[in-house]
Amino acid sequence: AQKYAAIWTPEGSPLAVWTARQAKLLLGYLGQAGHAVLVRHAMRYGQPSIAEALDALRADGATRVLVLPLYPQYSTTTTASIADVLARDTSGLSVRMIDDYSTDPRWLVAVADSIRVWREKNGSGEHLLFSFHGLPQRIADGGDPYPQRCAASVQAITAALGLAPADWTLTF
Repeated sequence: AQKYAAIWTPEGSPLAVWTARQAKLLLGYLGQAGHAVLVRHAMRYGQPSIAEALDALRADGATRVLVLPLYPQYSTTTTASIADVLARDTSGLSVRMIDDYSTDPRWLVAVADSIRVWREKNGSGEHLLFSFHGLPQRIADGGDPYPQRCAASVQAITAALGLAPADWTLTF
């Protein structure tokens, strides 16, 4: 609790604050690109909930919804749980969900570029550590593709950065 309190912001939970900011920035970007879209953010566990966001979209007249989980790597423990919520009530909406973008070229370029920018400002350090959330080994052993999807992301990012295997480590 002490460590979590140390990262809490005056606006609230960092996860909620940054997710809301991303949604606002995306709306601004799409609006500047001439697209007539609505953008809502939601939390799988928390507020605003996915059901609340869907209700708000319906109330605003939306009929088609694209759901982009902020988990690039598919897992039954994260992405699939969002699909479960969507399966409960999408009445009146045509819903499509992007369930994995762990090797999407545009995402990979964005991640690699963010690493390059950080290294230009701060130096490259001795070693680059890629750390992902872990999941119980029994889930991975049961066929969840998350570890392989994380590894595929890291392989592509390190290739884009021109790093040798000895220059980086993947961990969970």
